[in-house]
Amino acid sequence: MRQAIIEILKHTKRLATKMTKLHTVRYIVQVSVLFAAYFITGELALMFIPAGGINTLVWPPTGISLAALLLFNLRLWPGIALGAFAVNLSAGVSLPIALSVAVGSTVEVLGGAFLLKHYFVFHAALDRVKDTLVLLAVAFLGAGVSATISRN
Repeated sequence: MRQAIIEILKHTKRLATKMTKLHTVRYIVQVSVLFAAYFITGELALMFIPAGGINTLVWPPTGISLAALLLFNLRLWPGIALGAFAVNLSAGVSLPIALSVAVGSTVEVLGGAFLLKHYFVFHAALDRVKDTLVLLAVAFLGAGVSATISRN
């Protein structure tokens, strides 16, 4: 009986190790996909900047990132930070400014997702007028936070 219990415990430990590795791989894949989505949509958005300008009126990576954090997990934030940093570096922005913009963009989305998930009773389906208004309010608040943090 004792030997059977020991074998069960060994099997359970091996299974837990496999599951931990699976979760780690899944997490890395999810962060990588979010990074790629942010970077690609950021590069596309930069194509629509008026000549001589550096800012866009619409920044799709923020919406995509917010949706990803709401649908999956707030822990995916490194994909946002890396994506924002990479987009700004590829646009020729200096390293300190690219870092501050990455921090601002990450705080904007992470803070918005946190508020929507934990503070408001938010339905991602936007099936109520309240959900749309809350999303707009959080978006405006987040944009202000991001602009304040990433001032150049």
